[in-house]
Amino acid sequence: MEWIGAIRYPIYSQLSNNMIPTHVRATTISLLSILDSLFDLIVFLLLFGFAREGISGILIGALCLAMIGSFLPIQDKSHRKKHGSRAFNH
Repeated sequence: MEWIGAIRYPIYSQLSNNMIPTHVRATTISLLSILDSLFDLIVFLLLFGFAREGISGILIGALCLAMIGSFLPIQDKSHRKKHGSRAFNH
C-alpha cells in the first residue's frame, strides 16, 4: 500500500497547494485527511460488497466510483478569485 501513497502524495500535494488558499490550508488539509479516511472506509466496504459478485462486480463497482469522482465540480483557486465562488459549487 505504500506505493499508492507514493503515487498519490505528489498529485494531492500539488492540487492542495493550487486549490486551497494559504490562510486556511492547514485546517483544510486536516479536515480533508479525516474525510479521506472516511471515504476510504466507504469505498472499501462498497468494493467488498461488489466483490461478492466476483471480478466483474469489482470492476463494475470501480467503474461506478470512478464515474462519481469524475463528475465532482472542483475549481482552481484562480478561477474562484475571478468569479467569487467557493471551491465546490453549491
